[in-house]
Amino acid sequence: MIKYEPNWTAAMLDPERFKLEQLPGGAGAEDGGRIELTHIKSGIKVDVPLSIGAKEDERLHEANTLYKRLVDEMVEAGYHEFGTHHFARLLRCVYVNKLIEVISSYGRAFFYNATHDRIAQMVYDCASTPPSVCLIDEKSARQVVLRNNGDWAGFGHNGMLRDLVMQLRDYVMKGTRIDMSYIGLVSPLGKSNAWGYPQDQMQKCREAAVLLPCMAQFQTVKGERAA
Repeated sequence: MIKYEPNWTAAMLDPERFKLEQLPGGAGAEDGGRIELTHIKSGIKVDVPLSIGAKEDERLHEANTLYKRLVDEMVEAGYHEFGTHHFARLLRCVYVNKLIEVISSYGRAFFYNATHDRIAQMVYDCASTPPSVCLIDEKSARQVVLRNNGDWAGFGHNGMLRDLVMQLRDYVMKGTRIDMSYIGLVSPLGKSNAWGYPQDQMQKCREAAVLLPCMAQFQTVKGERAA
């Protein structure tokens, strides 16, 4: 499987959005307190215990584990952020990859390659100038640069899925949610879909997709706001 881990630590080094602090242990406690990481706007927080006598590098490792745990908590809550902050884009990229997994799980399994047992993956590169979005293609394993005027070298699909991928890119970069009409492209001539998925599979795919915060029809959570 294609596996890319974003640099959450760098994206969360922003005191206006995140608070990282060491909390003391209680009186007579046999531990060294806790490290707590909070996403300020949502109030979602995670913490990890520290052992007495832990070395600095051990404490740093404990702190670093919090970043991914906080993301997991936010994804579990369906929390969505707009804006162009690197963290907001990385979080939206998580939801896009969940949508890609959904699409690959039904019907003709677009974005899944059985030969290599891998699913395509969207990547937000905040280190590039300007920041960009790539798709790691499931067939070629190449990073396809998603530009309107690019050659899309390594992309293993036709223009229909290219249009969808561009919608996914725009969601990552701008926070523009994806309309359900892009999932399956219902044929104007009947109830069939342009993807060629069996209708029961297409229905299940859409039902799973609409549960994701990247979809326009998703029921927004309380407290959602821009990053």
